[in-house]
Amino acid sequence: MCDYKVLYKDSSGYVVKCESCNSLQLAFGNVSFPIKESDFVILYSVVERELENRVEDTDQLIRKIYLVIPGSKTSLVFNLFELKNFQHLLQEAHLQNEINILLQ
Repeated sequence: MCDYKVLYKDSSGYVVKCESCNSLQLAFGNVSFPIKESDFVILYSVVERELENRVEDTDQLIRKIYLVIPGSKTSLVFNLFELKNFQHLLQEAHLQNEINILLQ
């Protein structure tokens, strides 16, 4: 049974990590899914690259940014505003996870 510790939580969602098996659970909006730590790192870098490519996007409220979640058959579709919120969630969780690893 998993014993989850919150890595980061805000009004958009959360990322938790099981201290027993190191699995992650990611929630954003009304979607929640498990993700391996290695796939989480890949997802974080994919979102970072996607944001770099869309800085000048003028249609910020149209959902046209399609991302496949690494290691799954799940896809998420974002507008630019949502993608920025998702990136913030992933970034904070990633940083907290790195801090936790260093403190072990």
